[in-house]
Amino acid sequence: MTLARASAEPPLAVGILTASAIGCTALAAVRASRGVVRRLADSGGSAFWAAGDEVVWLTSKEPLPHPRAIALSAALPSDASEGLLSLDRSTVWRPSLPVSSKESVSALVARARTLATALLSLERPRGLGVLLAGGTPDFPLAHAGEGLARFADAARAGDPDEIARAAGALIGLGPGLTPSGDDYLAGISFATRLLAAADPGLSPRGRTIRHAIRRAIQGRTNRVSASLLRDATDGLGFRAMHELCDALAAGHSGAAERAARGLAAIGHSSGWDLLVGLVAGLKAPPSRSPRRSKSGIALAPRLASC
Repeated sequence: MTLARASAEPPLAVGILTASAIGCTALAAVRASRGVVRRLADSGGSAFWAAGDEVVWLTSKEPLPHPRAIALSAALPSDASEGLLSLDRSTVWRPSLPVSSKESVSALVARARTLATALLSLERPRGLGVLLAGGTPDFPLAHAGEGLARFADAARAGDPDEIARAAGALIGLGPGLTPSGDDYLAGISFATRLLAAADPGLSPRGRTIRHAIRRAIQGRTNRVSASLLRDATDGLGFRAMHELCDALAAGHSGAAERAARGLAAIGHSSGWDLLVGLVAGLKAPPSRSPRRSKSGIALAPRLASC
């Protein structure tokens, strides 16, 4: 389908942009905006744009890196600020996470430790990744370990209000378009789903943690990072993260290491921050019985994915 806008509207800064592939989240946003996209901010050669009220990511790279990504058939002009997307020849990427695992929770914990050790022997950690090596990250993350410990304590205790408060202290922590604290919590969100795949009894606690993180996002980080963090709580993220979760659930160590290296390569430190969150979440699995929040709500509603 080619998307067109009414002739009475002002002309576009760029003409038709042809998509060769599109993520499921981006597809819904582009359909709602009738194909119109506008630039928001640049990040490492790709560009974050807006389709209506939603953030999308225009790139010339395939396979698609994220459900919000749109791979273009031609390079995007560097000075482009607005365009109209054609989806006539695009394929759609709909990622999913494992719903069951051949690995037990204890096996996932062991694999998380092994994976972190293996990656540190191959790559120099960045951002919060320095914590995996027992070091101290550079400013402004030098004291991040204290906030991570508070979040871990809150998650283990299972109090939704305490989890939300601890998450709120991490969201927006660090420089860049996706701060380290945001990426760490995204990694935690994926870990809760992996643990539930290994032990369905952990599903309620995982939903509580993810919902508490979502409660804490509003007003604490920028528009792009807030969108990506909400995606993570919905089980949607970078392709490398989905590949890593698939490999861990299936017990494929070699594939897990390759996916982890791909994840670590994302951004200046985003990939490492995501990986630290995933490893931390798997190394400290929560108990099964969540407490009720002060509002009396014990469990969050299940969040939909695309």
